Amino acid sequence: MARQGMTLTKHMAIEPRQHDLWGIDLGEGPKRFDIAFGAAVFVVWGALMILCFGAPQPASLMLYILPPGLLLKFGTTENKVQERRKNITQWIIRLRFALVSHRPIVNLGRKEASTVSYLPVSYRFQTQALKHLLFPWQKVPEWHDVGDATDRRGLPVGSPIVLRQKGRLYGNDYMGQLLTKAQAKAGRKGRQE
Repeated sequence: MARQGMTLTKHMAIEPRQHDLWGIDLGEGPKRFDIAFGAAVFVVWGALMILCFGAPQPASLMLYILPPGLLLKFGTTENKVQERRKNITQWIIRLRFALVSHRPIVNLGRKEASTVSYLPVSYRFQTQALKHLLFPWQKVPEWHDVGDATDRRGLPVGSPIVLRQKGRLYGNDYMGQLLTKAQAKAGRKGRQE
């Protein structure tokens, strides 16, 4: 009897770390990717906020620091589903899927996608699920939407169940024809080899 086992391993990731910064000892140090990504996010967010609202005031300082800090904290952690990807990568892939739908990557994107490859907006954004989430009182079960149908007691009932079953009966003559066809086909294959 063969044994089956599970391999519970994880890929090895060697990431460079920054142990000191401008003469300040950082101990084990943060990952260099996190430092570069955080610097870019803070610079872009800070420039956007300064353009929109001006210089930060003590009351609005959290608005300047908290969003990029949360993005850095949760975006640079590894994804639980795809261990080789960071959360920010998965978020970008989901956002791209929601905005432009699935496009096949054939020949590095040089092949034009067919109309079948694009998913409709209603599927990408799950508009029906969003409608039921925002307006749960408007959700009517499919079986309940029949108008004024009632049973013998006068209670409202759902729509009838429709079964479209077809029975087929194959006799001995038909089964014999199938058997001779299969034998003839097997005989032709045997002669070709």
